[in-house]
Amino acid sequence: MNRGIGACFAEVEVDTWTGNWRYIRAAYCHDTENVINPLLAEADMNGSLVQSTQVATEAIPWDREFPGSRHYSVGYLSYRLPTIMDVPEQTQVFVNSLEPRWFFGTKGFAE
Repeated sequence: MNRGIGACFAEVEVDTWTGNWRYIRAAYCHDTENVINPLLAEADMNGSLVQSTQVATEAIPWDREFPGSRHYSVGYLSYRLPTIMDVPEQTQVFVNSLEPRWFFGTKGFAE
């Protein structure tokens, strides 16, 4: 199966005093050719954006006193799960590009 390609852009607001941040909005674009199930594809895009951001920011906490010196990750089972408040306003775009080598002209896409 041929794999599609994707890109994600996020606008965040960062408090420079505390280092806290929050999502403002995000745009996710994926080259999928023919989308067979658009509702499921949008749900996969939403899930992958929220989950990957949560893993990157919560599952891998770094030592704030000496940045880059110590890694405190204990695994993926102990980080805070994302809630509906962690989901930004999203724009999802599917790009249709020609894929003549596979059935129905589709490409792989998954969370």
